[in-house]
Amino acid sequence: MLRSWLVPTLLVAALGAMAWAETPDSGKKVGEHLPAFNPRHEAGPDAGSTTCPV
Repeated sequence: MLRSWLVPTLLVAALGAMAWAETPDSGKKVGEHLPAFNPRHEAGPDAGSTTCPV
């Protein structure tokens, strides 16, 4: 009898918590400046340089 109301109650509580959760505020926003990516080679023939890998 305990399980007949416990599982639905926990399910509703979990779904309610997800619905009220705030969206994360991370990363760049649309239109913000993105700096260039400058790779630094750590191994191989170009080790220690910033030669373009393309």
